[in-house]
Amino acid sequence: MTDLTTKTAQSLHPMSVRQSHVVSDLYSLDYGFVFDIQSLGELLAYWTERHRRHMEIGFSDFVNSREWKGQSADHVSNGYGQWLAVRVETERHAARPRSLINLLADMNSEVLIHMEKLLSDRERIFIMGSGGYFGNHESLSALETKYTETFTLLAIKTLTEKDIRITQWSGGKHHYVKVGDTELGKWPTWSAAHRHAVEFVRSKESRCLPS
Repeated sequence: MTDLTTKTAQSLHPMSVRQSHVVSDLYSLDYGFVFDIQSLGELLAYWTERHRRHMEIGFSDFVNSREWKGQSADHVSNGYGQWLAVRVETERHAARPRSLINLLADMNSEVLIHMEKLLSDRERIFIMGSGGYFGNHESLSALETKYTETFTLLAIKTLTEKDIRITQWSGGKHHYVKVGDTELGKWPTWSAAHRHAVEFVRSKESRCLPS
């Protein structure tokens, strides 16, 4: 990210962070509290203070994974890490492959450009704790809106180990973890999947990845 973008984000940083409890009437989904972004300034503030941390976690997950280091490590598990692993594998077949750092920088730019376009088209975007996002739609309703001083999502309820769901496709090699409404990722063994799920439940921020 350029210095100009960083300075712009800082100068436009809102006095408080807006987050709304969003539900979908069309699909009967409850997204819980999500960041409710309604201006470019709010998006850039989110980008510099929250998204950067997601990318750091994803990058660390990937460079310490089997996909990068080989058989001695576990498979990549973080959402951003999985995305980076796919892009790196694709890049290996390119005529002039980019370096890992350049690839990560380009991925960041792509995401920001898409978020800016979506915000321009929909005038409002919602960003989940995992970093996933979606534009406003007539089927969505904000049941409640609150303001916080930091980009830390509020919890609808306190999650417990009873909210952990671990599934495996028939014949599949991975165990997929979901805690409440949050999909954490996949792990090669049930024990590893369960360990990460329990750590997530016990974390201070129960509805999203570590900030």
